[in-house]
Amino acid sequence: MDWGKVAEAVVPEGRLVRVRPLSGGISAQMTALEIVGPDGETQRVVVRRGPALEKQFRLLSLTHAQGLATPRPLVFDAGGAVLSEPFLALTFQAGEMTFVLPDRATAMQQAAAQLAAIHSIDAAQVDFSFLPLHENEHSPAGATALETRHIRGALAKMGPPPQNGATLLHGDFWPGNWLWQDGRLAGVIDWEDAALGDPLVDLAISRLEVSWIYGREALDQFTRAYQALMPLDYTALPYWDLRAALRLARLVGDDLAGWARFFGPYGREDIMAEGLRGDFEWFVGRALAGPVRPEG
Repeated sequence: MDWGKVAEAVVPEGRLVRVRPLSGGISAQMTALEIVGPDGETQRVVVRRGPALEKQFRLLSLTHAQGLATPRPLVFDAGGAVLSEPFLALTFQAGEMTFVLPDRATAMQQAAAQLAAIHSIDAAQVDFSFLPLHENEHSPAGATALETRHIRGALAKMGPPPQNGATLLHGDFWPGNWLWQDGRLAGVIDWEDAALGDPLVDLAISRLEVSWIYGREALDQFTRAYQALMPLDYTALPYWDLRAALRLARLVGDDLAGWARFFGPYGREDIMAEGLRGDFEWFVGRALAGPVRPEG
């Protein structure tokens, strides 16, 4: 890989001084570059290689302009102009992915506020026409470590849910895509699954992941903080919670133990497969029990 060419495309007459791979990417390869410009200033850049790069370039240009905690796109090459393969260069997003939060209540408030800010962008005033409409996840195919038959049965009885107005959806607003710096939510990354749809789609995905990683109290803290900021019709939240459960079961497949092991290097050896299974069943049972209404 000729990183010097990339550096020159990002900072004309710049000098590449450091290249290092970044961990944590699942759908994309990420590399950090440090480039010294002709003025002597050092600029840190992240280069992404993977799917949906043009969509991310257009979307992040808009979200950054709207003041969201997202990196600013610098260069998009569809392939051939600089390198033989497509790449997207972004400003380096300060912060780190962590699953150890000393003040979970404050962290949940910050994360909920950022999700509400995403959903509050006026889609009538910002051109998101290049984004797809959200589609329900398909039911898991093949063997899964998490039981889903009762979920699919309940969804079939519920029928189409009432809809809130379509908003920008992150599509994967889970704690692994939150970056923290000095106790502050500094960035939201990985927008590959962005779409337009009911904001409860995003909320449900976040709720399930928060309950898995941070527990049931954190789930309620996150939900209350979001509901206080977003006056929506929440009667369909159980429906989207169940859809989120199907989505997660599909992603986990038959390797629940592998998902649990992912958190170990991040200081969360306490997250175990059977605990995840129990939390999943609890979350599904709560959704089957009825609507989640805003707190007074």
